[in-house]
Amino acid sequence: MTDITAKPERTPIGPMEERLLNLLIFLLHRTGGEASTETIGNKVFGYEKPTSADARERLSSMLSEDVSRLQVTGVPITRIDTGGVRLDTDVYGLPEIDFTPDEAAVITLAGSLSDGSQLGSFARSGWRKLKVDGRIDADRPVSEPVKFLDDNLSMDDSVITTLLAATDENMVCSFGYRAFDKAVAEKRKLEPWGLVNHEGKMYLVGWDPEKKDTRCFRVSKLTDVRKTGDEATVDKPAPADIRALVEKTLDSLAPRVDAVVTVSPTAPPPVVRFVTGGVALQPGRYRLLHVVRPELVSTALKFGPDLVVESPADVVDDIVAGLDALIEQHSN
Repeated sequence: MTDITAKPERTPIGPMEERLLNLLIFLLHRTGGEASTETIGNKVFGYEKPTSADARERLSSMLSEDVSRLQVTGVPITRIDTGGVRLDTDVYGLPEIDFTPDEAAVITLAGSLSDGSQLGSFARSGWRKLKVDGRIDADRPVSEPVKFLDDNLSMDDSVITTLLAATDENMVCSFGYRAFDKAVAEKRKLEPWGLVNHEGKMYLVGWDPEKKDTRCFRVSKLTDVRKTGDEATVDKPAPADIRALVEKTLDSLAPRVDAVVTVSPTAPPPVVRFVTGGVALQPGRYRLLHVVRPELVSTALKFGPDLVVESPADVVDDIVAGLDALIEQHSN
């Protein structure tokens, strides 16, 4: 009996296939997709260098055969009158790609979950290349995918894996969560309904069996996430209702303020991005308009001297109180 779980042996790429691939990559990066026979011979691996008349003839013959092979597969490539080769990059290139904020979030999330951190970094770099190449809407604010990416980089991939599993299995999960106005994380339980991307940040939403009410939590602030083994008792709402619940909750809990902050010259990227879009008053000093107050407090507490809030006074008081609580916690 054939073992359908066995992985098929990979057929190694041959010299001809490698040569054709090298040629296509080379032409895709050429202006107009065009190159002379001599240039291809000198710069594309797999072709003979035109060091003599006989070598030039062999090179030209091989190139003609390769062009025919590629044409059979549908590649828009031709020989030109000067003896070179032209690839129609307008036809061969990828069509324009556009992503909604939710689709962008999924791509970023998939990057963070790709077979370990190394492959994850490659996937995330692919997203950045799509942005740089203009393959997504140029008018979309950069902050949205970037902030979501920061969420992923600040947590372990196992957090997402556990939450997705608990949601799929209708299982209660437990975790530690530190609210913006708390110095110490509290142990919480939730019957998860789903993960929602809101304004570039990822939130877990579900039913709190202890509070007997719905709750949502910023995923990047969760610690020690586990499945408890207990089954969920409340039916999940429709996805649209879950999103509406998150938006309503966050809008009611997110008062906004104008603030003046100072950023250190060695501030890490999350701090730099946090103040991006602010009005520069002096080098390293910014006025942030309509910033979410809890996020301002929590960011200042997290990054300490790299982000110093000068005003408003009530925000400064909250930050000082949070620092005092941390000092007391460690002193005890």
